[in-house]
Amino acid sequence: ALIKSGKASEWANLDSTCELADEEEEVSIEEEEAYELWNNIPDEERTLHLDEIPNPDGVMILPSHCNISEIIERNGISPCEAQMRRDPSLLSFDNVDRIDVADIHTLSWNKPVIITNAVPETISNTILDKERLRDMHGDVQVRTGNRETLIDNGFTNSKPMSLSDALLSSQNDATNSECGTIVFSPVKELPNGFKTELSPLMNAFPRE
Repeated sequence: ALIKSGKASEWANLDSTCELADEEEEVSIEEEEAYELWNNIPDEERTLHLDEIPNPDGVMILPSHCNISEIIERNGISPCEAQMRRDPSLLSFDNVDRIDVADIHTLSWNKPVIITNAVPETISNTILDKERLRDMHGDVQVRTGNRETLIDNGFTNSKPMSLSDALLSSQNDATNSECGTIVFSPVKELPNGFKTELSPLMNAFPRE
């Protein structure tokens, strides 16, 4: 402001310092290297870069990969139970549209929807049977998260876990699934055998 007003000499006499910031440099790395770097992040550091967020009770918390038992121990109650105590009507509240897969071309994708009849129930029940998944693909490494870590780029915040451990964690959290483990690995990160197994599900939706 002093320079703009023609008082540069006054500015020069002020007790101040001027530092030259380091130039930022963009570095591109291959997907394989990025995956390796992500895989080696210590678990306790995966969400340290995130800002605190309000939980359902308005208390500011730092997102973490803690499981449901740790959340209940920390808060004395699960987030879902806290919400239901405040507003029991939420249990019957449902405003999400159901869209048949045959009408998927009519969607604008600007609001949440539930797509129905995408995969025959006999196929989905077979492929997604947890016991079968554990037996056949339990050693596959997957990306996992929860309702806290999915904010602000949940893909980067995700935590590696074997599918067997992820399913076991999810089973232990079954009574409080809103805090349970979520698996959301990109298909390209899965082994070929598992991708073949999941093909009826992957091919259920139009690619274009």
